[in-house]
Amino acid sequence: MELTINNNLDSKKWDDFILSHPEANILQSWAWGEFQESLDHKIWRFRVTENDKTIAQLLAIRLS
Repeated sequence: MELTINNNLDSKKWDDFILSHPEANILQSWAWGEFQESLDHKIWRFRVTENDKTIAQLLAIRLS
């Protein structure tokens, strides 16, 4: 298992993964992270892979 943080992440692959999970929403999208950065909030994108397949990912935002 491998955890990737903000490195070598692809926006299309990110959003494709989010869209493939009906429980996810726009607040985990790549664009939402970009919007939060435009407001000077720090963001982190986490992706967990196993055998080169994404099994989990999340967008974290520091609002203060």
